[in-house]
Amino acid sequence: MLVVGRIATQAFLHGQDPYTVHFPDIYDPNPKGAHGDYPSGSVVNGQVNYGYPYMPLSFYFAAAGQLVGGDLRLGNLAALTAAGGLLAYCGDGLAAGAAGLLLLSPKSYFVISFGDPEPVIMLCLAAVVFLRHRRLAGLPAALGLSIVSKQYMPLAVPAIPLLIRRDLLSSALKGLVSATLVTLPLALWNFPAFWHSAVDWQLRSPFHADALNFAAWWVRHGYPVPPQWLPFLAAPIALIIAMRLAYSGGAGFAAVVAVVLLTFFAFAKQAYCHYYLLTIAALCCAVAAAEHEGKPA
Repeated sequence: MLVVGRIATQAFLHGQDPYTVHFPDIYDPNPKGAHGDYPSGSVVNGQVNYGYPYMPLSFYFAAAGQLVGGDLRLGNLAALTAAGGLLAYCGDGLAAGAAGLLLLSPKSYFVISFGDPEPVIMLCLAAVVFLRHRRLAGLPAALGLSIVSKQYMPLAVPAIPLLIRRDLLSSALKGLVSATLVTLPLALWNFPAFWHSAVDWQLRSPFHADALNFAAWWVRHGYPVPPQWLPFLAAPIALIIAMRLAYSGGAGFAAVVAVVLLTFFAFAKQAYCHYYLLTIAALCCAVAAAEHEGKPA
């Protein structure tokens, strides 16, 4: 991610669409071969013909880090720091402990070192529980940003009624506005390129036998690759169970998001450290919000 992120942000700062760039195949220098991380046929003469593979919101943070400090990871570091600060101000002891766990986890900085975008998603979730706790008007906007922060985050949409029970339609429209404002400028710059890099990449990405999940464990023990629909079946089942057990509020919402994402990752065709750090961050959000859930802000 760090290689393509640097190429994309530098290109953007020189006026080029980050979804149109290509980047070198750092895993397999042989131009005749393609590493298993990439969709079939995507490597030509040692170059991967995909651009920035994530959503525009995370790219803005990366570009800001590149612009301000010459390193895209500074944007993710700022996002992680802000997420910890928001969690700490959700309460007292437990909230501060949850913030400390998130900020002091060695894996947090391991993920940042590779330029992965999960800190931006953590910030969105932290903003959601903070705004819910403080009863502030920006909650729908934060929810909208959360949903478009990465390709798998729409899985969190069914849990939104745990946060907002009144004026749900109005809140949904406000969230849609914020999601649209941050996504469309880059997406419409060159929509075919955006679709190719941010959507087609995810759809065509091959199964990763080195992933950290049950699906990869299954394959490594000699069994056939699970069907791609399996995580999309497992996640709704986990959602239904979690929604029946969860209480309304920020803590319930964050806990359900953690359960659904963890289930999805466990059976997906790829899952690595940064995926699971996000589920830990969601649980930290749940702990921070639970301290004063239901009490006046």
